[in-house]
Amino acid sequence: MIENETKTLVISDFDDVVVKGMLEYLYTGATDCMAERAPELLQIAEKYDLADLKEDCGYALAESLNKDNAPMIGPWLTLSMFRS
Repeated sequence: MIENETKTLVISDFDDVVVKGMLEYLYTGATDCMAERAPELLQIAEKYDLADLKEDCGYALAESLNKDNAPMIGPWLTLSMFRS
């Protein structure tokens, strides 16, 4: 693998803010961008099998759920609940 040779990993399928949020979460157990980026953080947590981040994303999505955003957030909550 090229990562072994270069000692780097390029994550190009997520915004820099989301990657930074994931790394921040891995090192500290929290991230400043959870409230506004929970769906994307859930996606990256799914990709890299980060169970704690998936769980916290589910909580963040549930806390922000209301009648106006339910059609948009509902599928993310389902993903979070059934894939942990």
